[in-house]
Amino acid sequence: MLAHPTAFSELLELPTDSIVRVVLGGREEGTHTNEEALDPKNFGNFAEYRTALILRRQRQTRSTKSIIEKKARALGLRASSARTLNAVTVEGSAERVLTLIEQVQPRTVVLERRIMLPTSPQPR
Repeated sequence: MLAHPTAFSELLELPTDSIVRVVLGGREEGTHTNEEALDPKNFGNFAEYRTALILRRQRQTRSTKSIIEKKARALGLRASSARTLNAVTVEGSAERVLTLIEQVQPRTVVLERRIMLPTSPQPR
């Protein structure tokens, strides 16, 4: 079972054709590399050191986010990844989002919101 039973159970309770937006946190597997630790002393200032840390993290998480995005799109979902976080925002039917969650087993799932589509005015 998933480590996020609340979001999972909320998605299960929605009608399968409900349109939702979720944020999936990627797994940390594969993000640890054999790269040397960055030493702040090797940088001219804190901003350069911070930039190097961010770029390293982006390289490390790119693969995980790419897999989630590809699988989401294969299911007909819209997906976009966060630039500096190991997270992907996905929009689509609750049923397909649940399928994606089962396929990729994300570290975290946040049900951002159910998207209410505007209804057409009723004839009088």
